[in-house]
Amino acid sequence: MAKEKTNFDYAFEYSLKNEGGFSNHKNDRGGATKYGITRSTLSRWIGQPASIDDVKNISEDLAKDIYKRWYWDTMRLDEVKSKPIAIAMFDIGLVRGTSIPPKYAQLVLNAQLRSELNVDGVMGPKTISAINRTLNKPFLDDYIELVVGGFRQIVAKRPQQKVFLKGWLKRAIRLKSLLDA
Repeated sequence: MAKEKTNFDYAFEYSLKNEGGFSNHKNDRGGATKYGITRSTLSRWIGQPASIDDVKNISEDLAKDIYKRWYWDTMRLDEVKSKPIAIAMFDIGLVRGTSIPPKYAQLVLNAQLRSELNVDGVMGPKTISAINRTLNKPFLDDYIELVVGGFRQIVAKRPQQKVFLKGWLKRAIRLKSLLDA
């Protein structure tokens, strides 16, 4: 009997399409990456300096292990009942770090539900509870707006990052497809 897919499995498949394979773009602040995993992240994972070849050789299974522990679990996304919201937060966590998606969620929830959450980027019980009371479409509409604004702010602060803006915006808009999932 086949193992039933978890929300994390769906998130991994979704985000892998955004992350792609090996890249070592001169303007990418993360340097060499594969599946969105940077050399410094891999170095922390393996407990020693990783080479560019080590990054090139990251397997999907290794990427999945890193994604699960350092992104999905860090943001406590197993506790989020909505698959689309969990996937959206996970995907943006990969590209922006694990504190940005909870901050965006807290801002959205404070505006929509008057939740009075601390906007601290921590997925605590109050944030999770509020997420689990919200509706997917209104939440994601406002969340995507914050994601787009965040990408634009990066480029405003660091113009050399403009080369990535089109891809980032495409990634943000693709989050709308989660409402059909």
